[in-house]
Amino acid sequence: MGIIRRGARRVAEVVARRVARNHLFEQPGERPPTPPLPPAADAGEAAEQPSAAEQPSAAEDADPAPSPSPGMTGVVDPAGSGCVPADIAALRAALGPGRGVRVVNHWATWCDPCVEELPELRALAGDLPAGVSMIGVSWDLFDPRGDAGTVARQVAEFSAENGMSWPSLLVTADEERFFADLDVRWPRIPQTWLLDDEGAVRVRVEGVLDEAGVARLRRAIEEACR
Repeated sequence: MGIIRRGARRVAEVVARRVARNHLFEQPGERPPTPPLPPAADAGEAAEQPSAAEQPSAAEDADPAPSPSPGMTGVVDPAGSGCVPADIAALRAALGPGRGVRVVNHWATWCDPCVEELPELRALAGDLPAGVSMIGVSWDLFDPRGDAGTVARQVAEFSAENGMSWPSLLVTADEERFFADLDVRWPRIPQTWLLDDEGAVRVRVEGVLDEAGVARLRRAIEEACR
């Protein structure tokens, strides 16, 4: 009986982990519709698009990001690739002011919708204006397959195998603190932000990137680079 109980407990734990992980995915039918682009949008107009869901959808007022902690100088080369573990201080530094205009993609290797949008991300990354960078924020440790160092290597290998030329930061904080401290308003992946040089979020595209989402990002990039 002891063996049976232990086996049943093990199965229950695996199921619980899978259920928890699936709650981080965009679920079928829950993606908010992307509103049409305005005929002549500036950054302010792009931020005023209404939301069709409980959480903000594709565009926001520019949201000021937390100031970086003193002494933080960043943890990845924006022009490089790979993955490094990042605590809250490192994330605040990398996503804060003084880092230029950035496309920030929240993702995980075990997230099927994240893999689905990779062609759009690769195309966008290959056509960014000078001075604009792309960075990934990996949620892989929310369903860990090892310690932070091991998972970071797994993420780096996955990135290389899938042609992801941009670096990723592996979130080492727990989910609740990460969502609160980084102002993550929609606790699902994938989602992609556009940050300006002040660290303000100009646009949030929540769900798998499509043509409309990419168009919103490109419009916001043009505005942020002026």
